[in-house]
Amino acid sequence: MSQKESEKRIATGIYIRTFKSGKQSIRIKFRYRHIYCRETLKFPVTTRNINRAISLRKKILKAILSGNFNYSNFFLYSKNAIRFGHVAKGPSSKN
Repeated sequence: MSQKESEKRIATGIYIRTFKSGKQSIRIKFRYRHIYCRETLKFPVTTRNINRAISLRKKILKAILSGNFNYSNFFLYSKNAIRFGHVAKGPSSKN
């Protein structure tokens, strides 16, 4: 993390990132396949959205434990979805 931002832990695996400009974002952290993953959520920092992030993290951990986790189901445009081979399949160009 650079000096241009700071990060404050709100709950287990949930962090509020504050940039030097004052802009804030919610970041969720979890482990998948022995690798620590971090994803920034696209909604504003409010109490309600922090609770949504906590709920989302619980769903992710439950899916990982049950063996049904697909990265692109939770984070469609994440680079980690490609990294783990969970790429959403688009329409085929074949006729």
